[in-house]
Amino acid sequence: MANLESLPSLDIRRNINLRLFAPDDCDLRSNGCYACGGSLEIVHKENKRVKKLETLLEDTVSQANNAKETLEETSVKLKALEDQSKHEVAALEERVKQLLNQMTDYRFLKKEISCKDEALSLLSARLGDFESTKQDLERSERLLSGLQMMREEMQQRMCRLALDDRCLQQECSVLKSQVTALRADQSTRIEDAKQLMVDFVSTKDDLCRTSADLVKSQKKLSD
Repeated sequence: MANLESLPSLDIRRNINLRLFAPDDCDLRSNGCYACGGSLEIVHKENKRVKKLETLLEDTVSQANNAKETLEETSVKLKALEDQSKHEVAALEERVKQLLNQMTDYRFLKKEISCKDEALSLLSARLGDFESTKQDLERSERLLSGLQMMREEMQQRMCRLALDDRCLQQECSVLKSQVTALRADQSTRIEDAKQLMVDFVSTKDDLCRTSADLVKSQKKLSD
């Protein structure tokens, strides 16, 4: 009896709630009863997956409500556009009728204008013959006057060219004499440059020999 009393015991007559090790989303709950001793039940709690599904369901319901509101607004707009389109179609049909009537009037008017154009073309052809003859005479007179002016200008140009030719000949003779003088001067300068080069080479050789003699003299003095 002493051994049994030392064992751990649990009074389930009181309401208790124990967390189970596995599964981790369940609890062991006791419903206490002093008459019968009470009862035990396993309570399954809401896990993360259920919460996620509930959140997803709430979002889906919210999106559905938004879509319903958008659909209702779109339906209203479509109704308004349909009514507007009916009015516009009626106006366009009326405008088409007016244009058809105008086209009919235009055809009749075009026929009348065509008949008048034929008569005017005959008159224009006759006037054109007179005008062409008159224009030919005026062009001939202008051409003749232009040729006379061109002749006078050509004569003046020929006189100016003759004077320019004489002036150019004189300038060419002067330039030729200057070129001859420059060539002679250039030849003289070339000869002088050649002589200077020869003198430079000779002087350089003399300096080299003098330098060599100085070196030899320094060596002798040092010895």
